[in-house]
Amino acid sequence: MTFARRSKVRHVLEQRQPDLTVLLEQVHKPHNLSAILRSCDAVGVLEAHCVALHGRVPTFNDTSASADKWVPLRVHANTLAAISELKSRGMQIVATHLSEQSVDFREVDYTRPSCVLLGAERWGLTPEAAELVKLLENATRRSRSQVAYDEGARLMSRGMKPQAREAFERAVTIDPTNGQAWVVLAERRRVDGDLAGSAVAITHARQSDDVQVRSDAEVMVGLMALVKKDVTGALKGFADAQRILPSSARAYLFEAQAHAQAGNKAAAITALQRGIAAAPGSPELAAALAQLGQAP
Repeated sequence: MTFARRSKVRHVLEQRQPDLTVLLEQVHKPHNLSAILRSCDAVGVLEAHCVALHGRVPTFNDTSASADKWVPLRVHANTLAAISELKSRGMQIVATHLSEQSVDFREVDYTRPSCVLLGAERWGLTPEAAELVKLLENATRRSRSQVAYDEGARLMSRGMKPQAREAFERAVTIDPTNGQAWVVLAERRRVDGDLAGSAVAITHARQSDDVQVRSDAEVMVGLMALVKKDVTGALKGFADAQRILPSSARAYLFEAQAHAQAGNKAAAITALQRGIAAAPGSPELAAALAQLGQAP
């Protein structure tokens, strides 16, 4: 073999994509299946997967241009089994499906191991497959968002606040329903002087299903009001937080601070005492009460 030919062969081999594959759900026309296999062969996909219509794989040998020799076709019993196996390999499932959650195919991160899921010629994906992919995507999105949130928390613990904010911003971009990240981001934006951005984050946090998150969002409303010297608005925010989650120690603590700043020591003590009654054993409330000369 000449050096030039050896170099060409090596170059072609280096273009293989073992982290890319396709899953064909009930594609039943032989020439379509063959065309997909030829495309796989052309771009270096090493293996294809399919869920056959009624357990039958269409004949494609005559039109595959021998691509089937180089791209083996794995047949699965059903879509759930196929997706489960591919997910166990660390693949993200990218489905060709039109819905309200659909995104431009160019927005997908193909640097991750990926499986492109194709449905039948006329009908597309089965409803079961579409719902399964939606559930998987939601779970993946939440997981990635949590990773970004945890990174932000670690950076905060190290005093790297700008980098932490970037991580929290990334968390809510990945999953806009991550209420916990919105709450922390509201605080970071407030501290950085971005009051408008903090208000937006609070609005998102208020929509959470988690009562802890909604309570913390109202605490942030109170803190925002304090920045504007609006003690009445701040006390309302803290009261709303206590109403949503009566055991929220933070809400009583900040209420006491608001009263203390207004010069009302008695009201501050009363707020802390109510907090200890609602959240017994809170060290923050006990310490604050002790600073005011009162025993828990």
